[in-house]
Amino acid sequence: GRPCFAAPVGRCTTADPITPGGVRPFVKVCELDELRRHGDRVHVLLGDRHVSLINHRGEVYCLDSLCYHAGGPLGIGDIEDVGGRACLSCPWHLYKVTLESGEKLYGSTRLDEATGKLVPDGVKSAGVRQRTHEVEKRADGWYVRLRLDGPHVESDKYACNDVPGIAKGRKVRGWSTEGPLVRV
Repeated sequence: GRPCFAAPVGRCTTADPITPGGVRPFVKVCELDELRRHGDRVHVLLGDRHVSLINHRGEVYCLDSLCYHAGGPLGIGDIEDVGGRACLSCPWHLYKVTLESGEKLYGSTRLDEATGKLVPDGVKSAGVRQRTHEVEKRADGWYVRLRLDGPHVESDKYACNDVPGIAKGRKVRGWSTEGPLVRV
């Protein structure tokens, strides 16, 4: 894929400026009614990064749209309960990623000493693999602040690729904490 801004300090896209104090602004990405109901989703190209906003049971989450594993359209995946946590299931390889933290969850197994067979051993986390972003609800719409600081996250390598099902997301060109939403 093409180069994508991930985490280096001092770099930014036109929609992700870093202010002199080092804090990225929130950017308006959609209207309130677009994420009003459970299951509503909005896919946005914010600068050069594809992100998805998802309303799950009244809580709105934002994460990189493309799966950390192979760049599949994670943002359009089904939502499943895995060990009591809401997860997106990638439609390409069925990897489970938590909406809240971007952790990969998996069903663990262990060897049963008595039978010599593998048996289920609960749900475990392989750690954060998908970058999540801050979401803020304001009177005039939904805003996102990209979280691009900190260590490299595996989804960074695919976040700027175009994938069917996600590539048609609206583009947000301008940025302002107060100004109008600019769509292209």
